[in-house]
Amino acid sequence: MSKPSAKKSIINFTKVIAFALAFALILCLVSFKAFSGDNTAKYSGRLADAYLFVNDPEQTTDVMFLGNSDAYSAFVPTRLWEKYGITSAVSASPHQTVLECKNALETMLKTQSPKVVVLEMDMLYDGDDDSTADDGNKLSHFFNNTVNPESFENDVTDRFTLFTYHNAWKYLDKDRAARYSHGYKYISTVYELEPVEYMTDTNEVKMPSKSNLNDLDDFVSFCNNNGISLVFAGVNSLISWNTAKHNAISKIADSYGVDFIDFNLMYDELCIDMATAFRDNGYHVSYDTAIKITDYMGDFFNKNFEFPNRTEDSNCAEYWDSECRSFKSENSIE
Repeated sequence: MSKPSAKKSIINFTKVIAFALAFALILCLVSFKAFSGDNTAKYSGRLADAYLFVNDPEQTTDVMFLGNSDAYSAFVPTRLWEKYGITSAVSASPHQTVLECKNALETMLKTQSPKVVVLEMDMLYDGDDDSTADDGNKLSHFFNNTVNPESFENDVTDRFTLFTYHNAWKYLDKDRAARYSHGYKYISTVYELEPVEYMTDTNEVKMPSKSNLNDLDDFVSFCNNNGISLVFAGVNSLISWNTAKHNAISKIADSYGVDFIDFNLMYDELCIDMATAFRDNGYHVSYDTAIKITDYMGDFFNKNFEFPNRTEDSNCAEYWDSECRSFKSENSIE
C-alpha cells in the first residue's frame, strides 16, 4: 500500500472511531439529561410499573422491593399498608437486572428515603444457563448474551436509557389503574398443579455468574453508603429455584451480614398449599400466596426495624387508604 493510501486509510479509520466515541457520549448525555428514570413510568412499556413510585408523595416510602417478575408477583404494598401501616413500593420487571435495580433505587432516592430494600435473589440466575463459567468462557458468554434479544435489550437499556423510550408513544395514555398496586402485578388466576419435591437436601452450591456477583457487590456497597438496610429474599418458584441456589445465596448473605429469607423452605410455616400456590405452572405465586408472603414480611419488618408511624400523618394516610380502596375496587377484591 502506498503512503498516500495508508495515510488516507488511517484518517478514515480515525474518523470512524471519533464518530463512534462522539455518538456514545451523546447517548450517555441524552439518556442522563432527557430520559431520566423519573419519566419511565410515563414512557417505558417494560419498566412502567417498576417506576410507579415516582407518583407517591415525597419522603413517605419506607420499604422498596426490587427484583424480577418474582418480586412483582409476591409483594403487595397495599396489604403492607392496610395491615401494618408500612409504606412500600415494588420496582420490578421481567428479567430485571441488578444494575436496573440500582438505577431504580437511585431514582427513588431523589424523592424518598427508604429504610429497607428487599432484593429478590432469583434474578441473579435469570437467563444464566452456565453460572459457573470461568473467565475463559467470557467471549462465548458475551456472544450468547448479545445474540439473545432479551439479554441485549437489558444490556443496552441498562447503560443507555434513551432506548428505553423508543416506543414511548404507545404508553402515553396508559391506564392509571396499575398505579394503585404500587408495583405489584395482580392476577386472579390460580393454577392447580401436582406438588413436587424441588428443595431436596444437597451440599451442592450453584453460584451466580461473576458479572452478577460484581453487580451485587456494587449494589450492596451503594445501600451501605446510603444507610439502607438490605434483606435478601427468595420467592417460591418450582421452575427456577433449587437447594443449590439456596446454598449459594445463603453463603453470599452471610458474607455481607444480610438476612436471607427463602420462602421456598416455608410452605408449612406459612400454610401454603403447593398445589394451589401459583398462578401459572410454578413460576409465579398466586395472590393468596403473595398475601401470606407479604404478611410474613410485615411481621419481619415490625420485629427488626423502626419506621415512622405513617398512620399519624393525615396526608399520607389519606393517600394510602385511597390507594388501597382503589386497588381492591379495580381488581374486584373483597
